[in-house]
Amino acid sequence: MVSSGKFYYLAPQSMLIRFDEPRGEYLMMKGSALFMKKRGKQGFHRKIQPGESETGLSMLLDLFRTG
Repeated sequence: MVSSGKFYYLAPQSMLIRFDEPRGEYLMMKGSALFMKKRGKQGFHRKIQPGESETGLSMLLDLFRTG
């Protein structure tokens, strides 16, 4: 699968990946909230709980925060 799009970061805790292909899909983290929309499916929202095993998204966000 190949995707293309744009990556946005707003310090200290927000990030958005908006896909051009597949169009209309996105993934957003804002603090401990995760929002995701896939084509043909209803979007969903999930709160990441403290101590919960976090995904690579949190690691990516940490990279931008700490350099």
